[in-house]
Amino acid sequence: MATELKTDERDIRRGLITLANVRQLGTHLTNDAAAPAESGEGKGSVEATASVTFLDGSEIGSADKSSSWTDALIAKKPIRSVHVRLARTYEDGTGSSIAIELENKWDMSLELEHLTVSGNESDTSWINETAKAIDVFAHAPTEGLLWHYTSWDGLKGIIEHDEVWSSSAAYLNDTEEIKRALEIIKPIAKAAGHQQVIRAVSKPAFDFAAERWYVTSLSAKSDDLGQWRGYTDSNSRFAIGFDRARLSEVATSWEWTLVPCKYKVAEQQALVQPILAGLETARENAAVEAAHSRDSTLPLPPSAIRGGRAYSILQGQAVQDIFGAACQMKDPCFSDEAEERLVKQIDWEGNVGLPEPHRTNYGFRQNGSLVVPYLKMPLRDRDVRKQATHPIIEIIVGPGTEDHKLLNIQAVKKLMFAYNRANVRVLPSRIPFRTY
Repeated sequence: MATELKTDERDIRRGLITLANVRQLGTHLTNDAAAPAESGEGKGSVEATASVTFLDGSEIGSADKSSSWTDALIAKKPIRSVHVRLARTYEDGTGSSIAIELENKWDMSLELEHLTVSGNESDTSWINETAKAIDVFAHAPTEGLLWHYTSWDGLKGIIEHDEVWSSSAAYLNDTEEIKRALEIIKPIAKAAGHQQVIRAVSKPAFDFAAERWYVTSLSAKSDDLGQWRGYTDSNSRFAIGFDRARLSEVATSWEWTLVPCKYKVAEQQALVQPILAGLETARENAAVEAAHSRDSTLPLPPSAIRGGRAYSILQGQAVQDIFGAACQMKDPCFSDEAEERLVKQIDWEGNVGLPEPHRTNYGFRQNGSLVVPYLKMPLRDRDVRKQATHPIIEIIVGPGTEDHKLLNIQAVKKLMFAYNRANVRVLPSRIPFRTY
């Protein structure tokens, strides 16, 4: 007698399972399926295989090389269907499997994809659990992204101009940030005894130097109530999800650096101590050179030649590195934000008379009573010949009434389509927070 197949069928909103997260879905389902095998049902293994069929009829499978997936991402090929097979194998040789099919209906009026999870009758609970897990996964933000919370104007500007803005560190929201960084750095600088560094971390000099560092704030937390409240407009809430690795690559090409913020004092001290430790050899060589200049009979090893000048130059570089470290320091009260930053240092203001491309080109925006200078960082590689995936992976529409969220999702999708970003995943916030 043939084994009866059982199925769990449901519809999910179209476009939530993308090529970018298909393999992550396979890993997610494998981990879920492995849990029973490791507990009450005996030891065993679980294997997932995934394949994608595109609208043009071409296919790609989990056995294909990673470059094939990357090429498909760059080409922004629309998906027709996704196929996943999960197989459990136990030590006694028995096993079971289920098949998962996710097919685009391509019905503009429905905006849905049809999900079918099927297997033999003994696997009914596994079938239902898998269908629910896919439904939850499809509506959850992708893991591991960095998020920039902003208003509609901010989102629209980033997409239209394909750039983000970095504001001067002297204008950061946390007004005590510079003061706190000084409190951490000054004792370490004084203990090390490098005079140029000590002078540079005095309050007036430090405030001036802070204006030379430009910062864009992101968070490792997705759909976070604190971020929605603190960094978005009450009537206009959006969060842009960036792929961390791609954003870092793009930033590096434009001389920005992506760094995590440090909230613990020990971690903040650890940022500064290695910078100053690197000056010790240079100071010793400078001392030898100074002694030789007073008494020429003293031997002068080659390492000490021009030691004083080298020490001065290295102190200057250490000062700049310390200012960069200060951009990573935040009060522990802000640790829930899990902030990471794009940072860039600019030259002294004397460069304004230089011709392009050496001159710093500022933009300016108003924030309350402040006029804040900013720099623009493009979201494409500096080398225009390089083909790579775009760092923006998805967008979350912030808390609000359900009908407004759904309408805003459609507006964001239209914006993405207009600027060739139709493959960006658009999700509603899952937080039941009233904005009125």
